[in-house]
Amino acid sequence: MSTRGGFAEPDPEEAAARRVSLHNAITDRRLSPDAVRELLGEALRLTAEGRIRPSIGATFPLERAREAHLSLEERRTVGKSLLLMTR
Repeated sequence: MSTRGGFAEPDPEEAAARRVSLHNAITDRRLSPDAVRELLGEALRLTAEGRIRPSIGATFPLERAREAHLSLEERRTVGKSLLLMTR
C-alpha cells in the first residue's frame, strides 16, 4: 500500500533492469480465483512456518499512534509499523 492509500505501482523498467519478475496474484486477472486462493494459501503457510517474515520498520506504543501515522506519512519508516498495546 502507498501512503496515499491504494497499492504502490512498481516500476517495470527498474524491475527488468534488476532481472526481477513482478507478479501480483490479487490483481492479475489472468489467474482464476482458485489459482489466487492457492497462491495466497501457500503464502500463509510459508508465513506460518517462519519462511516469510514482514519487515518491521518501527514499533510505537498505542499512546504514540499520532507519531506513528506521521512517520508513515513522512516516509520515515521502511517496512511495517506496529502499534503495541499493553495490558
